Amino acid sequence: YNNWRDKYIAVNSDFLIATSSKLKNLLIDKTKISPGKIFVAYGGIDLDNYKNIDKSEAKRILKLPLNKKIISYIGLFKTMGMEKGINTMILALKNLSEDVIMAFIGGKDEEILEYKILAKENGVLGRCVFEGLKDFKEVVLYEQSSDVLVIPYPDKPHFRLYGFPMKVYEYMASQRPIVYSKLELAEEILSDCGYGFVPDDPKDLAEKIKEAINAKNVDEKVKIAYEKAKNYTWKKKAEKIIDFIKEKIYV
Repeated sequence: YNNWRDKYIAVNSDFLIATSSKLKNLLIDKTKISPGKIFVAYGGIDLDNYKNIDKSEAKRILKLPLNKKIISYIGLFKTMGMEKGINTMILALKNLSEDVIMAFIGGKDEEILEYKILAKENGVLGRCVFEGLKDFKEVVLYEQSSDVLVIPYPDKPHFRLYGFPMKVYEYMASQRPIVYSKLELAEEILSDCGYGFVPDDPKDLAEKIKEAINAKNVDEKVKIAYEKAKNYTWKKKAEKIIDFIKEKIYV
């Protein structure tokens, strides 16, 4: 909101749809508009794309090792040129046992080369899988081939205040344990169904990955996440937005 146009649009709109409570509160703080004018609509996801494929079967299809724990990041490697925490994941590998590998899916060629260099410098390149952009069916396969899914975002304003990752809902729908940077945005959804680590801290990330792999209550957290995902479908999101607008128009 350093640009006057942003504030002008917000103040002069009839209604605003925010993707998180954090963003709603930021809008109120920056523009002083009425909270009743803003609706928070989380999500969404199409659960029909997620059939809970057997993990081993997904690994076989993708030619991933069956005897390794696979910790995955799936999504764009950078946003507007900003790091998204892949470097933190690579450094975390040094604190994990040799039977753990990491898969990074969704990078551009130059980004893959950059992170391969980092992995080589830290002696873990042989434990990393790097792949480019995939179609959505393959994305789901990679998600469901994983033992743990990671959202490693750094503690930077974009990720702390605005950028609610769509992968949150995809990961929840995948029915796999989730480890995430403990930033307020992600906490709104994942606090009761994921494993939060200190952002930018490779050692803490490694500890939370171990916890997610070994936890006795991991199935409980996965179930909570999947049940919550049912409320974040595109259809339910659209219905909630329509209901909000109708309520405001016809009061």
